[in-house]
Amino acid sequence: MGGKQGNDMNFLRGKKTYITAGLMGLIGLAKMLGVEVPGMEQTDPGQLLGQALAFGFLRSGVGK
Repeated sequence: MGGKQGNDMNFLRGKKTYITAGLMGLIGLAKMLGVEVPGMEQTDPGQLLGQALAFGFLRSGVGK
């Protein structure tokens, strides 16, 4: 069978951490604006934003 061999998720290589950090940041920002996010009732929005920034900057530092 011809075609591409290998993992179909290769396009996400190196981007999954940034996607996760971005989602954390969006959830933190939404909670700061008063939006209720299911499953995130006990999280502090400021801490979530700080962790999202740290996660993204840590990944970019490790990548260099």
